[in-house]
Amino acid sequence: MAMTHPALLFLLLVTCTGAARGFYLPGVAPVDFRKNDLLTVQVSQLSSIKTQLPYSYYSLPFCGPDTIINSAENLGEVLRGDRIENSLYVFEMMEPKLCQIACKIVLTQQEAEDFREKIEDDYRVNMILDNLPMVVPIKRLDKEAPPYYQQGFHVGVKGYYAGAKDVKYFIHNHLSFLVKYNKDAHANHARIVAFEVMPYSVKHEYDGDWKANATRLKTCNPHSRRLVVSSDWPQEIEANKEIIFTYDVNFESDPLAVKVNQLSSIKTQLPYSYYSLPFCRPGTIVDSAENLGEVLRGDRIENSLYVFEMMEPRLCQIVCRITLGQDEARDLKEKIDDEYRINMILDNLPLVVPIKRLDQEAPTVYQQGVHVGIKGQYSGSKEEKHFIHNHFTFLVKYHKDANTDLARIVAFEVKPFSIKHEYDGDWKGNSTPLKTCDPHSRRLVVDSDSPQEVEASQEIVFTYDVNFEESPIKWASRWDTYLLMADDQIHWFSIVNSLMIVLFLSGMVAMIMLRTLYRDISKYNQLEDQEDAQEETGWKLVHGDVFRPPVNADLLCIYVGTGVQFFGMLLVTLLFAILGLLSPSNRGGLMTAMLLLWVFMGLFAGYSSSRLYKMFKGSDWKNVTIKTALMFPGTVFAIFFVLNALIWGEKSSGAVPFTTMFALVLLWFGISMPLVFVGSYLGFKKPAIEDPVRTNKIPRAIPEQPWYMNPVVSVLIGGILPFGAVFIELFFILTSIWLHQFYYIFGFLFLVFVILILTCAEITIVLCYFQLCGEDYQWWWRSYLTSGSSALYLFLYATFYFFTKLEITKTVSGVLYFGYMLIASYAFFVLTGTIGFYACFWFTRLIYSSVKID
Repeated sequence: MAMTHPALLFLLLVTCTGAARGFYLPGVAPVDFRKNDLLTVQVSQLSSIKTQLPYSYYSLPFCGPDTIINSAENLGEVLRGDRIENSLYVFEMMEPKLCQIACKIVLTQQEAEDFREKIEDDYRVNMILDNLPMVVPIKRLDKEAPPYYQQGFHVGVKGYYAGAKDVKYFIHNHLSFLVKYNKDAHANHARIVAFEVMPYSVKHEYDGDWKANATRLKTCNPHSRRLVVSSDWPQEIEANKEIIFTYDVNFESDPLAVKVNQLSSIKTQLPYSYYSLPFCRPGTIVDSAENLGEVLRGDRIENSLYVFEMMEPRLCQIVCRITLGQDEARDLKEKIDDEYRINMILDNLPLVVPIKRLDQEAPTVYQQGVHVGIKGQYSGSKEEKHFIHNHFTFLVKYHKDANTDLARIVAFEVKPFSIKHEYDGDWKGNSTPLKTCDPHSRRLVVDSDSPQEVEASQEIVFTYDVNFEESPIKWASRWDTYLLMADDQIHWFSIVNSLMIVLFLSGMVAMIMLRTLYRDISKYNQLEDQEDAQEETGWKLVHGDVFRPPVNADLLCIYVGTGVQFFGMLLVTLLFAILGLLSPSNRGGLMTAMLLLWVFMGLFAGYSSSRLYKMFKGSDWKNVTIKTALMFPGTVFAIFFVLNALIWGEKSSGAVPFTTMFALVLLWFGISMPLVFVGSYLGFKKPAIEDPVRTNKIPRAIPEQPWYMNPVVSVLIGGILPFGAVFIELFFILTSIWLHQFYYIFGFLFLVFVILILTCAEITIVLCYFQLCGEDYQWWWRSYLTSGSSALYLFLYATFYFFTKLEITKTVSGVLYFGYMLIASYAFFVLTGTIGFYACFWFTRLIYSSVKID
């Protein structure tokens, strides 16, 4: 898993997240076509943006079938003016046709006038194939920009003959259709995905008599290779002039297009765009639309030249040839040194490299992404060289449905090789026959014995093979292979270890509650009934001070409110994950969900902080509300901004763009802050929480405490057990984030989260009881810091992990690591501190409401 901003994701701790499965709306379920199935084009209304008055297609004298059949229109279609009817444009699936004659007509005076009028008003012809509207692709002035599509083609155009000034009207009487389809299993089974047309005006000519559709045209004849590709000799609209309507139809398979993602490295943690290196690039690079989470992760998904057809194996396919410049060679060597990997995507599946274990019976391990290249020495030499992986052998695994004979992709694997390609004669582009990779002579790339060195002015030829293999894995389970955790026993050990800690603490709490407290409360209540009541001792002695507002009470309210916000966000996200609503196929979806949940949980943050603030007899609730909305996210945003500036300085694709930063600020100030105010208003309106005992006007002195009850010692001791309950799972979490491995065991994660809640609550209650027994009533901040100190151990463990498990060498990468772990530790402090505070708050109210106080 490649993550650029792991702290935002740290406490959910997952690398890949979820997409909802596709579904079909009623009436638009896909239709499967086999080769030679009839395709019938339907005609709809003639429409104009100038008149806004639709007309029936056959209101003009176009070619029509003997019987015109109206398709059943629903109420909305009728109100829109749609009149969907059959037409003469009928052809067979995957059977290209050229110069097909539709009909010949001779215009009357009125018909010619009707045509001119419709051309004058820019009327368009609308057609439908397989419920898809016909569109005209229009190229932009910027050749690298993708084309846009105009719905329907114009009836005709106005223009001049060369050297003349009279305006003439020309009809589009030749249509060149293009039907794009997607093959699911094999070439004769497909679904239509696009219906395009290029209209032309051509004055057709023929020799001899008219023989209807069998007439040989001089102006359009595939046998003599004379096709309609322009409107240089257009068909004028005149009364008593004959017009011949013709059409071509071509089919184009919708290929399997491999997309490229970021270049990632576990040594630098700085992602880069794929095309930041001199790889083969298409004429137009198209960015896929990324969600907020993907942008924050550093994903930059773009198209590539690796395009192939389903179930069509290809060997020794040339992608391109490049010659390295000095800077390009240096960049490649630098990326190879830093162990950068290329990440690709096919059908939403990440590219993986299968790695067999030494234990033959153990399941295969999958490495996400393929290394840019490797370092090594030539035989007999000690000088280290850099070699690029310039040949990829792709393996696409698919699962075939026995009933429908359709196939779905379930795995996308690759084996990389480095090979110095050779060829004879001149370079002929992708058709150049290679001496080093030629399927006809059975010479294929199966090793890297003759590798391609990276040096300036070196020529590199990029090639690939693609093979297909049927797999028993069903589509719904295709991610299971990637997410397989072979060491789940360690996770169970982690759970058992944590449960032992919980049981130990639960035993202590039970002993305090059932024995000590029960005995104390019974004794205190008996003393109250006796006339010779002795002087109070122990925790009851401080009943007049135990609910005295603490120092910096407003700051405590702010942190408690923030902790509630964080707790709510994590709990809801984990529940969604357990219910299966999050899937690894939706990159960035988890982070997006967490950010949105954080924003909406601002309501609970404001409510809890204002309720606590009112209990402390505070009156300036608006000030506390503003600080609740700004303090934690403001601190995190400031650190994040500095780290992002460092990433910008490295020209990494992981740098968050200004527009995304603006979107984050908009979510913060536009939604989160108003919700915090709403929550605070609702919380402050409610009656204040009443203390179970009265507070004395004069605070009592706190006796000297033993060394082990010193606030610093007590707080540091309190954080050990919550950290100890989660630190084993923490190893896997850090590994998934920083070593780009998959982590998707939400069941374990939820159990660990529950154990963390119980541990924080119980250790805080135990230490709070000991503190009160020592007549120290200043428990408010101590309860928050006791469990919150586990964040200190988390940061120390992250430091230990950095020096023992990671190979980060760059200063910037080290700063990023510790910056993000600082944010994660801060968030962990707020979360665990709030859990401990509420546990102690409930405990003190319970015990002091159980004794009789004068």
